[in-house]
Amino acid sequence: MPDSSPDPDFTIVIPTRNRPVDFERALQSVLAQTCRSFEVVVVNDGSEDSHREAYRQIEAASPPHVRYLQLMQRARGHGHCFARNQAVDVARGRFIGFLDDDDLWTDPNFLARAQSALQRHGGDLYLANQNALTHDGKPVNNIWINGLGALLPAAQRQEGRVYPVTVAQLLMADGFAHMNCWAIRKTLFLAAGGMDENLRYEPDLDIYMRALDKAQVIVHDEHVVAMHHIPDPQKMVNASTANGRIQKLLFQLNTVDKHVLHLSNPLLLQRARLRKGYLLKNLAEALAKLQRHSDAWFYARQALAVQPTAGWLLRSIALAVRAAAAPRR
Repeated sequence: MPDSSPDPDFTIVIPTRNRPVDFERALQSVLAQTCRSFEVVVVNDGSEDSHREAYRQIEAASPPHVRYLQLMQRARGHGHCFARNQAVDVARGRFIGFLDDDDLWTDPNFLARAQSALQRHGGDLYLANQNALTHDGKPVNNIWINGLGALLPAAQRQEGRVYPVTVAQLLMADGFAHMNCWAIRKTLFLAAGGMDENLRYEPDLDIYMRALDKAQVIVHDEHVVAMHHIPDPQKMVNASTANGRIQKLLFQLNTVDKHVLHLSNPLLLQRARLRKGYLLKNLAEALAKLQRHSDAWFYARQALAVQPTAGWLLRSIALAVRAAAAPRR
């Protein structure tokens, strides 16, 4: 059993809504950790009445170091960002970990390893890895920071598979560390501004960039510690439609603009600006497919200003010609 200290090393945050069966499985994967110095804060985001009894039974069977916060019912809930912030506000741990209610921790030594490494290196951000499965059970590989170690100098990894890394090295990875496999010092989470409750897409990427911008010592753990279950895209409103694609790109542009304006690390700023150019190009192409040629040209020239290349100059000219020929709205 975990120790009875009022100030544990870790607080693990699990937001949940209308998924008591998945949540119980996620909770048990946290309780299986060999580390003894942690608490769990569960935020029930206004689950519907039909799930209330199932959640009540899980809470009644939970050990004392699992605390529950109940949020009022709303039609679509308050969202993971709000729920996570609420939990961090009451967290007693020096470090915060996160787990989605439909995901799992698969490594019972995750927190014990993080505890040792963070103390040894004086770290304030710990980033491990996870695997992912699609809704129909197909594995999805290398969408986070899996494989980063192979890109780093052998001497850096001489202590094993857990070692400090720089922001520049993390940006060598194709993806980013999902919050299921984080441990972040609470003071760093708050200094970074916490979760952005206005975001409706990619809040993990947003807080990842802001945490990297403020972190002093980052520790990377090559181990896979979690399993992420990717939702069925057919169940997401407009996910497979052209209009849905545009909405997603607009959400992403809103986030990247915030990064361009507020991040201070020059490497992160460069990454944000490059991503803005990529998103603007994709938005222009999505609008062109909808025959919205004037709008496509509007965003194409913004992309050209942010990320000028010969290839995109030619594409922009083609979009400008179509816009000029299109009937005015």
